[in-house]
Amino acid sequence: MINQSLQEGDKVRLPVEPTGKEFPGTVIYIHPKRRFFRVEYVMELGDRIREAYVFNDTRVKASGIRR
Repeated sequence: MINQSLQEGDKVRLPVEPTGKEFPGTVIYIHPKRRFFRVEYVMELGDRIREAYVFNDTRVKASGIRR
């Protein structure tokens, strides 16, 4: 998935802190100037967590998402 095509509602697979383990999640917000985005994850027991990612982060770039 490339940055220009990243939109709210897209499914992504990124690492979640503190474990660094990758989980599937849904993009829920993208900063208007594409500085960062937020992803919501639904965990195995039904808990929902949200994590913010900076487009310039190496973890994000490794997954194919570019600014």
